[in-house]
Amino acid sequence: MIDVLMIAIAALIAVLLLGVEHYWPWRPMLGRSLGNLECYVAGVLALVLPMSGLLAIWGQWVELAALWAIVVAGGLAVIGMYALDSWLTWRARAHVSEEIEGRLHGAIDE
Repeated sequence: MIDVLMIAIAALIAVLLLGVEHYWPWRPMLGRSLGNLECYVAGVLALVLPMSGLLAIWGQWVELAALWAIVVAGGLAVIGMYALDSWLTWRARAHVSEEIEGRLHGAIDE
């Protein structure tokens, strides 16, 4: 029964953290809204920290390490995909810019 209560408390903590993150006045405090990556990190932490607390209280150290290994690997994958998306966007814009420049020079030369 105590495990069920602990799980309910951890779930409530996660809900409260997500609520605070959602309604926190980020723009007035930071002068800007949070970016997508920052929102992802905050949301994942709001879910993983209460679970980590439970695993630590229960002495489930291998499970705790596995959870954080998965979270870190997933986070690095998301960061890598954002970097790839940025690079691909930059490359596409550069290609379009070079194509337009080539057309302009061709029109001027004629």
